[in-house]
Amino acid sequence: MADLASALEQLQAMAPELLAANRLAYESVRVIGTPRRQTVLVYGLVPRQPDRSLDVQGPPGKVAFDAEGNLTRAGQALPRDRAYRSKHCGL
Repeated sequence: MADLASALEQLQAMAPELLAANRLAYESVRVIGTPRRQTVLVYGLVPRQPDRSLDVQGPPGKVAFDAEGNLTRAGQALPRDRAYRSKHCGL
């Protein structure tokens, strides 16, 4: 029974950390279990993560654009590699 108590304590400590690391809001967490089965009940779990935006630095302008103002291969690499469209990159 000491192993079960230890496992439940670990789950109680780890579940909120895991939810926070994945940016998932919730109301409360309850951990229950038997020696064969342990369960984490998450109440009030939001259906999806909140949106977030990231600022990503690309190549310098003189490398990203040619003399006519068109994107070079280096300038096209960031949106392509990050699966963004150029309108989302401030270009």
